[in-house]
Amino acid sequence: GDCLVPGFPACHVDKPSNMGVGYALLARTTARPVAGTCASFNASFPGCKVPNPDRIGSGVCSGGVYNSRECGWDGGDCIVEGFPECHVDDPSWIGDGDCHGGEHNTEECGWDGGDCIEFNNKYPDCKVDTTYWIETFDCFGDGCCDDWSPFYTEECGWDGGDCG
Repeated sequence: GDCLVPGFPACHVDKPSNMGVGYALLARTTARPVAGTCASFNASFPGCKVPNPDRIGSGVCSGGVYNSRECGWDGGDCIVEGFPECHVDDPSWIGDGDCHGGEHNTEECGWDGGDCIEFNNKYPDCKVDTTYWIETFDCFGDGCCDDWSPFYTEECGWDGGDCG
């Protein structure tokens, strides 16, 4: 039996629970999301298998499995303007004035949209896992020696000079 999927009036599937195998209402053009059918979604994103396909092309970068080549980088929501090869889950962090490190601090992302250039020039060998970076970078170079910090290494200037 053909079932109408809630929120997808033009989308009929045998099992609405199969929505995670590439059915959705939204298809993405380069300019904006447009209403479409399951067939248009599947044609646009044939390998995209996500739990909530209506998030593809919603205008918000959903990250994770949505931010993949198969899903068109979340239907374009996770594409960073000016950095077409930068695919991060938080594109709004690129060029926001704060150096976020990790996947943001790459050549593809313009060294976090330029936010990490000064840091990279001063500490070229300082490498800290993204998780710890986000949790502890506000303590870096703040005038207090944080000898517990992942930045407490010679390569990171002993917490940005705080522990000298």
